[in-house]
Amino acid sequence: MKLRHLQLLLSAVLLCVLKAGAQQPAPPRDDTQLWTETQFIVPLKERTDLIFIGSLRFGRNVHHVTDERAGVAIAHRLNSHLSVQSTYQYIAQQPFEGQKRFEHRLSTDLTLRFRLGGFTLTDRNRIEYQIRHSRANRWIYRNQLRLEHPVGPNEWKFKVFISDEVFYSSDADAWTRNRISVGAGREFSKRFGAEFFYFRQQDGFSRPGNLQVFGTSFKIRLRD
Repeated sequence: MKLRHLQLLLSAVLLCVLKAGAQQPAPPRDDTQLWTETQFIVPLKERTDLIFIGSLRFGRNVHHVTDERAGVAIAHRLNSHLSVQSTYQYIAQQPFEGQKRFEHRLSTDLTLRFRLGGFTLTDRNRIEYQIRHSRANRWIYRNQLRLEHPVGPNEWKFKVFISDEVFYSSDADAWTRNRISVGAGREFSKRFGAEFFYFRQQDGFSRPGNLQVFGTSFKIRLRD
């Protein structure tokens, strides 16, 4: 093969590669997702619990499992107003077709709880360190304010709530995310409770970052 022909062949191959790359659509900024989480709670001693956590998140407009999580936590109630929890989670994500992410996550929560008339105000402060495969590690600060109120007779054990959570990320050195949630929950027995919620998330740094999410959270106490 002559040198000129070889150059033309290489140029054609390069042009096809560049054209194929240019045709790849950018990851979407918006998504509709379904989240579900289950916690199994084992009392260790007075005011201290061991918690096993498992969750699934369905994304890409609820057509694919995009996030799988498993973890363990120790929660301790210091008094009626203050609790602390330390958590480890392993996370596997597939936010887009052909892309996989893996992560170890360590977090500590400090939660304040107050009664305001018939309302309960919760202020959760979370420091989170993310050990991310093939990406730079980072830490996140999350602050969530939540207001809840019982509905109906006391024996119903039914509540409604609203919350707002903001995120500060070390890699962006900025407040990157905001979540506004509404929902309801009920304690069906001493050992089983559930919450159902909806939230909107705004995040201009992640893809997808702007989410609408429908979710469930179940808590199962394995013994009294």
